[in-house]
Amino acid sequence: NTTITLPPISNQGDVIKIYYMGAGVNNTTEASNQWEGFYTNIDAQSNGVIIGYFGITEPYNEGFHYASNEIIPFKLVSGLNTFIQIGDYWMLGEAVPLPPYYVDNDNDGYNENQGDCDDNDATVYPDATELEDGIDNDCDGEIDEGFNASGTVTDQDGNTYDYLTYGNQAWTVDNAQMVTYRDGTPIPQVTSNGVWEDTTTGAWCYYDNDPSKGKLYNWYAVMGIHDTDPNTPNKEFAPEGWHVPSDAEWTTLENYLIANGYNYDQTTTENKIAKAMASTTGWNSSTKTGAPGNNQSTNNSSGFNAFPEGYRHYNGSFFYEGDFANFWSSTGSNTDFEWGRYLGNDYSFLSRDGSSRRHGLSVRFVRD
Repeated sequence: NTTITLPPISNQGDVIKIYYMGAGVNNTTEASNQWEGFYTNIDAQSNGVIIGYFGITEPYNEGFHYASNEIIPFKLVSGLNTFIQIGDYWMLGEAVPLPPYYVDNDNDGYNENQGDCDDNDATVYPDATELEDGIDNDCDGEIDEGFNASGTVTDQDGNTYDYLTYGNQAWTVDNAQMVTYRDGTPIPQVTSNGVWEDTTTGAWCYYDNDPSKGKLYNWYAVMGIHDTDPNTPNKEFAPEGWHVPSDAEWTTLENYLIANGYNYDQTTTENKIAKAMASTTGWNSSTKTGAPGNNQSTNNSSGFNAFPEGYRHYNGSFFYEGDFANFWSSTGSNTDFEWGRYLGNDYSFLSRDGSSRRHGLSVRFVRD
């Protein structure tokens, strides 16, 4: 229970050299197992105010045996540890078993880290990323670095998008802007109404063919259908590690926002999430309670930032700028119409509807 002042090398992600003294950890060849279950307690304070927790994961350099009196570099992450400085190095304080990261709140007999993967257990460290707590929070079979964090992702053309996490999903909160598929193959820009109507491969346009406005894509682009040969493999549209959301993934987002109080009236039933998802500018005025066009400065509590770009009809005409934000899913409804979502300036709900494959809609991404 030693209180120490950490020097500048105390930021998460920094490397710290630890003078290892044993602490009852077995000598094994797997570095990640050698330290498993042994952490110690400390919080970092500034003028008596807790500013964060620090800890260690696997050794920064793996592939060696632990031995008494060995100096080992570790990375600092969110967690619980006590360090005692000895010269240029640090020694771990009293080691204690690590408490479970998850509590069995659903009473099924399992914690999340024991493999039930039903997302009903609560984390002890709610701000930890999957990499930091070592738990597959989203049950996708992988430990994702920074899954619970917000951040940015860059597409194949160098465009950068902000993303936010909603439950077990990470969504971009900016509309797609690329003009190539993931492998660099160009997506044609189509300005002519007649050509747009006749196109059955990937295409994009600016709303009203105005470069100051957002990009819209037909469904063929979303699906990577870049030529008319049915035997040619489709391209990838989204940036590496991301994909266009399916109809089911849109529903998951909708349900998360409803259950977590994003309805305009703070209820947790029914679909009243339009204002929470809509941008704070760009909407045509509405007098309907809970609609994005009504007092739009109070929109966007979720950060989703859906802007009313409008859409391009399959005949090439442009409609409803300021009235609707329309988004593709990757899921088909029948031979020509595919599922999507839209917000309307006069509607309090996120709507599900089918659109012609030749319509031009906005696109968002979900992390794989």
